[in-house]
Amino acid sequence: MAVMPKRIRLAKMPRWLSRLLMLPVVVLGASLVLFLTSRIIPGNPVNEIVGDSAPQAVKMAVRHQLGLDRPAPIQYLKYLDGLIHGNFGTSIQFGLPVRSMITQAFPATLELVLAGALVTIVVSLLLGLISGVYHNKLIDTVCRFLAIITASSPPFFVGILGIYFLGFELNLVPISGRGDPPDIQHLILPAVVLGLSHAGSTARLFRAMIIDVMRQDYIRSARARGIARPVIIFKYAFRNALIPAVTDLSVSLADIIGSVILIETVFSWPGIGLMVEQGILYTDFPVLSGAILTLLVYAIAVNFLADSVYGGIDPRIQLAA
Repeated sequence: MAVMPKRIRLAKMPRWLSRLLMLPVVVLGASLVLFLTSRIIPGNPVNEIVGDSAPQAVKMAVRHQLGLDRPAPIQYLKYLDGLIHGNFGTSIQFGLPVRSMITQAFPATLELVLAGALVTIVVSLLLGLISGVYHNKLIDTVCRFLAIITASSPPFFVGILGIYFLGFELNLVPISGRGDPPDIQHLILPAVVLGLSHAGSTARLFRAMIIDVMRQDYIRSARARGIARPVIIFKYAFRNALIPAVTDLSVSLADIIGSVILIETVFSWPGIGLMVEQGILYTDFPVLSGAILTLLVYAIAVNFLADSVYGGIDPRIQLAA
């Protein structure tokens, strides 16, 4: 009787490892897109350095020094080799290594993003919880109105309003810069504007999930057993309604990067977003590409952390994995 060979089962790659291995692929694709974009958008970096009226020989020498006279594939490979070794090049406008510029600007952006994320999390969960627990009441209407306003208002417009009313009219908070040395007063207004711009959608989703969870049978059973209402809300309803909200929050915290560029420009916040604005303004490709790639890595890291949080909220996700 023939013996059937045993089927070999391959171990499934952990989700966090697959995400980690995808990081170089995403960065490679982004670097290629940035490189091609730099060749399409109008602007001449040589003229930015020596001026339009410089002799042609000088322009040719600068062009050769920058490697712009080489074929495009060779330029990209040289640029990619620099990225692998952590070298983003030298700023055309400022003449400084882009890596040192990123090192100086990243703490400011990280501080702003963390503060804005804290505002987003607190405001969205608070509005959603209050609105869901007291749905169809007056406070629910007020919370939904605030959520709609925050979700539909452009962050740069809210920032300008905050500068005018809280800065100029009431003189409550500083309106520009990070402070020297950095202080929390300069952080308050840009962090609040940044956080509120992404809190509305999560608050509305969390409200819907709270209402749905509060109608489940196990909640009714907990009420029938005489369990206190705060225990039911925070121990049972809050945690189960939080899982879809975490998904939306992870998207919102990743989308914050897009708003950071506007917020840092409006408030003259010396971070990575301001570097993006300067790279576009001066046609400075090394600065622009280095800043965007840094923000891209942040967005990937946020989604990676969100996947890790799911298991802590719902152990069934780990068991299923």
